Amino acid sequence: MSSFVWNQCPVWCGIRSFRLDDQYEDLYRLLTDQPATPPPLGKLRHLPPLPPLPQNITNPYPGLAAFKPEDCRFFFGREKETAQVVERLEQTRFLTVVGGSGTGKSSLVAAGVVPALRKRKGRLTYLRFKPQADPFRQLAETIDRALPEERLSLVKPRVERLSQELDGSPEKVFAKAIAELGKLQAPLLPVVPIMIFVDQFEELFTQTPPQTAQRFRALFEALRSHPSVFLVLTLRSEFMPRLMEWLGGELFASSLVPLNAIRDETRLREIIVHPARESGVAVQPELLSELLLAAHELAGALPLLALTLTQLFERRDLADGLTLAVYEQMGGLPKIVETAAAGIDQAIDDDPLLADACERLFAELATVIDDLPTRRTAEVEPLRADTLVSMLAACRTFPAPDPNML
Repeated sequence: MSSFVWNQCPVWCGIRSFRLDDQYEDLYRLLTDQPATPPPLGKLRHLPPLPPLPQNITNPYPGLAAFKPEDCRFFFGREKETAQVVERLEQTRFLTVVGGSGTGKSSLVAAGVVPALRKRKGRLTYLRFKPQADPFRQLAETIDRALPEERLSLVKPRVERLSQELDGSPEKVFAKAIAELGKLQAPLLPVVPIMIFVDQFEELFTQTPPQTAQRFRALFEALRSHPSVFLVLTLRSEFMPRLMEWLGGELFASSLVPLNAIRDETRLREIIVHPARESGVAVQPELLSELLLAAHELAGALPLLALTLTQLFERRDLADGLTLAVYEQMGGLPKIVETAAAGIDQAIDDDPLLADACERLFAELATVIDDLPTRRTAEVEPLRADTLVSMLAACRTFPAPDPNML
């Protein structure tokens, strides 16, 4: 009854009177600790549930690996260079991207140029390989993976045949391979452009036997002269004289695209913030300031910055994203980089035999060419067969950038 009285009768508050409408009734019930009045039938509103906080999100930072074409939405800071390379590539169809180690040459081509060129052309076949010890075999394996699986053959496996034929009759064999790849992409189109990316081309001078490297020149010319092919090489700047001698001065100069390290704050900010933002994750302004300072001290070594961001993303706060507190808990950028190898250091301290295994491993993975420390690719299976080397690989605290690596 009292509820009826309150709803129907005026309420006096000093000399002011008013009637209880819905808003005042709700306030009155709140102040007098009464249950809320349910809304009239027919006026219920069904609000959608709040989205859950993101948890299982793909890490948008590549760590020590390079970006791939499928990572292009996380690739920032090289928009200008991407546009320039695509413009020149459409004019000349052959370019060489040259820069220091860690400047992002491979990422520029794979996550910048390839998606941009594909967008312009509509259809694009993409092949990537590294010369290693046998560039014919490496290209043959790349083509073989791109083609449908071969049915049981009574002759040699297709990759073996391709490798030998590319060495013997490169123009004829490659033209046939391009036609087959084009049919897979667009059966009704007469020609589908193909982008061939020869990454870490310095391997031709550091790992490929000189006679094989010289024979590869015929296949290289077949690739470069084919009207459907866009050919891009990446090369460490220290090996420019070797490439100039191999290509010839005129062709080298016309194809050269120098790539400098990123040091300006605007692009570094994009590299740090935008990949996380694409994943719906924030970066605290205080953390951004610290990372910008650290990035300047790194003098453009992007892989170390990317490794730090990868670790921070894995330990992000579900509400606040990437935070300064976590960064400081991890010891800052130098400590994070040091921690990446902490498991291996500890394992060697615990077992002195692993120190010898570490020396054997580095002897396989590094060498000196023209007084320059140079990495080289080693066969994985023989190394994995070494028990101690496998133990070192198991101590790694970050994922391998390539599934075929230890």
